[in-house]
Amino acid sequence: MVVDNLKEYHALTKSLTENRTNIPQYMRKALILKEYTYIITGERLNAYSTMKKLRCNPLDVAEDTTKSMYISRCIANILQYYINHNQWSYDQTLNYWAFDNFQVHKFANLNEENAQLFDYFVVLDFEATCDNYRGFSPQEIIEFPSVLLDANTLEIVSEIQIYIKPVVHKVLTSFCTELTGIQQGWVENGITFKAAYNRYSSWLNDHGLLDEHSFAVITCGDWDLKTMLPNQCRLSNMAVPNIFKSWINIKRCFSEYYQTKMVGMANMLDQLNIKLMGRHHSGIDDCRNISKIAAHMIENKYIFYHTTPTHYIHS
Repeated sequence: MVVDNLKEYHALTKSLTENRTNIPQYMRKALILKEYTYIITGERLNAYSTMKKLRCNPLDVAEDTTKSMYISRCIANILQYYINHNQWSYDQTLNYWAFDNFQVHKFANLNEENAQLFDYFVVLDFEATCDNYRGFSPQEIIEFPSVLLDANTLEIVSEIQIYIKPVVHKVLTSFCTELTGIQQGWVENGITFKAAYNRYSSWLNDHGLLDEHSFAVITCGDWDLKTMLPNQCRLSNMAVPNIFKSWINIKRCFSEYYQTKMVGMANMLDQLNIKLMGRHHSGIDDCRNISKIAAHMIENKYIFYHTTPTHYIHS
């Protein structure tokens, strides 16, 4: 079935909300994309506008051609949203959305034990210049660390830690040093943020994350990528990299899965009876500890999905 004009397209879209059977498969996908967009952006869009916003078009969806993997991942994500929030089984979710032979099985085997939407998780936790009073500005990233968690084996397969030389507050406050453990000499011997990002990007590329494997960034809260990174990028006169425009806030996932209020990393570790490793507020140690939380949740059959705040992913 081919949609020849926008009016017919809208009419078909409307029919999806009234009857989810006897409709073209690509229109079912359009509905899922519409719902997915609402969840991640907070906007109620018709299916045509949704595809424009997601940089798709009806033919791509209909023929499963150039954007099939991206669309499949979007739909896998929304399916998992319904599984997590409604406590439905995989089969119940597929039945509700009227899917039959859909490629979501190829890209995200949610019906397999401990399967995840992503091959790897990149756990990130910035440390920045700071002081013990409000109004300290601008904060600058001084530690850029990550650990790479294999979503299948739950092993940390690589780590990276880069110290960055601040350009505004060049001397760390005693509060910052006491909180993070970062010493003045470490940042004085550090590199620029742009150089740090280039090194970080090379690290991702070395592990096939920019082409071969899928991955998602995990943070403990939204501050790292919603606030700190955009501020740092403005200071460094560079655009926010696309790979950091969507992420998983493990606080939100933890709260959702264990039916508790959102708490910090130390409290999450306590609730899971996991001993804190290293120093709290050391970026690399926090990444290792957050990885433990993520691995524990995966072992307990939680499937992670992007929790990127409303409006941010398409900015």
